[in-house]
Amino acid sequence: MITRTSMPQSIGTVLDGMKRNALQAVRQTMQENRLQSVPMGIDVRMGWTDEDGRTRCGTVTGLNLDGERLKVQVRDHSLPFVLDEQQLPCGSHIWLMRLNDTIRNALARKRQSA
Repeated sequence: MITRTSMPQSIGTVLDGMKRNALQAVRQTMQENRLQSVPMGIDVRMGWTDEDGRTRCGTVTGLNLDGERLKVQVRDHSLPFVLDEQQLPCGSHIWLMRLNDTIRNALARKRQSA
């Protein structure tokens, strides 16, 4: 009997893969529906680290597709921010999936009412 063993992946590698998949799903939803920007009308909160190393949190206010790159508009208690997909934390797949579901649901409601 031959058994295969694989190298265990670190949790960071797994989370990065999940983030990559979630980003691709959001990009695909926006591209399939020819959306360049999507304002968000729901309360999706996220956390991130700014370029000075400070931890911030805020509410996602919109998404923009700039070519192949997703930009996330976020507002914290004082300032609006635009985060490039490279600045998103590795655990962001959770709220990216929620945003993707929200976009898909809004599009489905729009089709049903038309």
